[in-house]
Formats: sequence, C-alpha cells, structure tokens
Amino acid sequence: MATQGSPDAAYQKAYQDEKHKIIRLAREEKERKRQSTINKQSTGEAVRIEGDSTDRKQQSIGSPSESLDRPTQASAQELKIPSPSFTSPEPPLRNRTDFKIPKRVSAAPPPTPTKKRFGEEARAPSASITSKSSSFREPPEWYVGTKTKSGQVRAQPGRRELLERLKQIRPLVSKCRDRSPGAFDRIREYLHDMASEYGIDEGILKDAKMLDNESGLPQVIDVSFFPFDVKADAEELYNKWCKRDFDVNIFRGIEFGRRQKGNHGADSFKEGYSKKGADVFGDNDLVNGQWWPTQLTTVRDGAHGVPQGGIYGFRKKGAYSIVMSHGYKDDVDEGHDIWYCGTNQDTPKEADDSCGTEATANTEAMKTSVSTGKSVRVLRSHNMPANSRFRPTCGFRYDGLYTVLSQEILDAERAIHRFHLQRCEGQMPIRFEGPAARPTNQEKREYPNDKRMKSSSEN
Repeated sequence: MATQGSPDAAYQKAYQDEKHKIIRLAREEKERKRQSTINKQSTGEAVRIEGDSTDRKQQSIGSPSESLDRPTQASAQELKIPSPSFTSPEPPLRNRTDFKIPKRVSAAPPPTPTKKRFGEEARAPSASITSKSSSFREPPEWYVGTKTKSGQVRAQPGRRELLERLKQIRPLVSKCRDRSPGAFDRIREYLHDMASEYGIDEGILKDAKMLDNESGLPQVIDVSFFPFDVKADAEELYNKWCKRDFDVNIFRGIEFGRRQKGNHGADSFKEGYSKKGADVFGDNDLVNGQWWPTQLTTVRDGAHGVPQGGIYGFRKKGAYSIVMSHGYKDDVDEGHDIWYCGTNQDTPKEADDSCGTEATANTEAMKTSVSTGKSVRVLRSHNMPANSRFRPTCGFRYDGLYTVLSQEILDAERAIHRFHLQRCEGQMPIRFEGPAARPTNQEKREYPNDKRMKSSSEN
C-alpha cells in the first residue's frame, strides 16, 4: 500500500482527480442533452439518436422520466468518455498518458548542524565580531580521555582558586568581543600569567575546558579580531599544554655548570633529558616571538641545533637556523632584510696558495640554502649591538622564516661570505616593541633568577 508522500501515492491521487473530472463532464453533458430533449419534446420536434456505427431511425421520445431512467451509451461514446463503471482494473499508473504527471515535491530534510571553522564570522566582511563560532581544532587524545575532577578540585582550596583563574578566559574573551577598554591588555596579561602558573595539570585543564574549541584557548587563536601577539601567545601556550608540558621553569631540563656572570656556556642537558630535533626546515612548531633565556634552551625546543655557533645546518642540505648575535661588523639588520656574515677560517691562505681558502661547513650550508631556496629560521640574541632596534632586551627570540637570496665574498683570504636574507611574506610582525614585545614582563623577572631556578630544577 502506498504510503503518504511516496511517488505512488502522488500518482494515485492524480489519477483519481482526473477520473472524477471526466465523470463530472459526462454528467454535465447528459444534463445538457436532457434539457435539449425536453425542449424539443415540448415543441414536438423529432430527436435523432446516433448509434455505435450506423444511424438509427428517428424515434419519438416518450415521457421525460423515461429519458432520465434510460441513459444511452451513445452519449458517452460520442464524447469518448470511458464508462463510469469501476469494476474493471485500472491501467498501470506509469503507463497513463492522458494526464500530466505531477511534479514530485519532497519535504526538505531538517537542517543538519555543520561545524563551522572557528573565526569564520569574524573573517567575513559583514559578520559581527560578537557572534560565536566553532573551532576546527581537534584536542589531543589524552585530553579527550581525561575525566573531569571538579569535585576533587573544589575540595582543595589552592586548586579551586587556580581553576577559577583559568576560567577567567571566558569573560575576558567576551569583553574583547565587546571592545571593552583595556580588554586586550587584560587578556594579554592573563596569558603571560598562565604561562608561568604552577600547579596546572591534565585534570585541572579538563575541568576548566582550556583546550575546548568554544570555551578555551582556541577561541583566542582562531579569531581574527584579536591582536597578533595575543593570538601567538595563546597558540604557544596551547601547543605546550597539548604536549603535556606543564613545567613552567624556563630552565627546565638544564643542568647548570660553574660559570661566570652572563656565561651559560658550561650548562648542559640533564642526563636522560630528551630535546627536540632541529633538523627540520620551517617553523618546527615554533611561534613567532617565542623566547628563551639562553641558546642552550633554544636547542632544547628545536629552534637551533647547537649551543654555540650562529649557523646550524649541513653542506648538502643547507642551513636550518641562524642566530643574530655580536657577529661581524659587516652584519646589517634592517628587520625585513638581513645581511649576515658566515663563519670564517681561522687560518688565512698562504701567499703561494692559488686555490684560495675553502669556506667553513656552516658557510657552505648557507651557500646551499641560496641554491635550494629553502627558508631559514632566524633568532635574535641580546648579544647583538646595543644600537640594534630589533635586539631583545634579554635572551633569544624567534623572529620567523627568512629566505637566503644571495651571497657575496667580503674576504677571500679568510673565506668570509655575506648573505642577504629576506623575511618570508605572510608572517606576523617582529615582536620587538610595544605591548607585543618579547620577552614579556614575567619573562624579564624570571631571567636573572638563575640561583632560584637552579634549586627548583634539581628538586
């Protein structure tokens, strides 16, 4: 049996409507002929009745009631109207050609919720910045599998207060959407405080929903109206927590050696500590403006590959990263463009040496980068000349990717080459001034506390 809304039901209904229309027309025609016969009878005229194939003789019509009681077959055949009897089987629905098949009209399915990319409304020209959106980020598996422990957290006063501080991100984001005065400065300070907050672990992050798309850090990272430095600091913190790295010690993993003031060359990694590899072209999961207190800590996080030396790379593959430091007097730093000198040979060529001095392995790596066109990570050090406007006040700062465009020889005897590097397009601005500058105030406070950090790292 055809169900309501099915194609067969639509065909049945159309067929029945057409059949009723034909019957109605037949009845109207019979009524018209009846009236015509009555009129002719009243005037004494003869009535002609046509048969199936031959003309019948003219007959006189008796009483009007007799005409009504005996409807003739001729009238129906004259109109070519099918008999109104419904005892015969109906023709197949899809074989009918005497009426137009109705157009199928199916009810629209209920709208399925689509997961929009977070910040989609903010990027659209006509969208309001106050609209909510969903992020496309997928939280790490450990976070999804972690159960909330709200009851246990509320039972511990210290953790309860930490949980409330973490949850402050939601009202701060709302104030930023409303462009409340000072809102961006407050959320900037909040992110810097959370980066140095002790006591954070998997459970409290889950309770505060800090890695959730619509209530945690992604709502800051993936929305365009936030300042670029706020987005970068939120992403750095998000990446750190996703890796379950909750150690806020800026010297984590470092074993302090005996050294003089400002000299960290004697430091080393703790036994068994696993550092991140730096043999990767590109950002290597770093964020523009990311900061470290020493060059060894840049090696720990995969920003640079050697604790001493300005170039890290290989002859055949090219350079992965460079560190802008005191270097050579011919180094020039204009921010977007850099002229950087490679390492020199300690022994100049002899007077009778016509072959010249071979460049160092690090310089050869930079020459390879000119050929390959692969980008190089650039870090700036506080050891740069004091008159450099891009110099960080302390420590080392990652300033993005640069392409090595060309080279020139400054000193053939010592094989000194100078390379022209240009910053790749589409990156966040260099964070060297204003409220976006790195290191942050919190990092500046932590930097000189070597003794306290040393004791905490040994515990």
